[in-house]
Amino acid sequence: MTPQEVAQSVIELIETHPDSWRQRTWGYPVEDVTNPCGTQCCIAGWTVNIVHGEELRNAPTQDDYGDRMSLGEAVIEVFDRSITEVAGRALGLDDNTSSKLFFCYDHVHALDMLKLIADCEPGKEVDVVLNYKRKDANDEQV
Repeated sequence: MTPQEVAQSVIELIETHPDSWRQRTWGYPVEDVTNPCGTQCCIAGWTVNIVHGEELRNAPTQDDYGDRMSLGEAVIEVFDRSITEVAGRALGLDDNTSSKLFFCYDHVHALDMLKLIADCEPGKEVDVVLNYKRKDANDEQV
């Protein structure tokens, strides 16, 4: 999947199941959710579920102490990278832009950034588009 397709899939999932999405905190059990562990996810969590769901469904579900493993822990176990690294790569983002998206706790702003990724022309660098759009928004506020 292209970064644009991944972003669009996450948007569709969030719009179809809004109760399954939380940016600030996650891991709360939710009914009617497609996350294998049955909890809310942030954009990074939904991204890795969409792109790597099959691999994650085969991941260990408990840590060495018998406690339920979080999605973030499962991603590290399977990919030996953090959830933000794996999701950022799937969305075509560098680490700096990944952090801005995944640690944005304003749902409206986070979803707007995700929509910019989905609308980015194929072949253009997503980071450049996001930074340019953000600059335009800041200029308008002056």
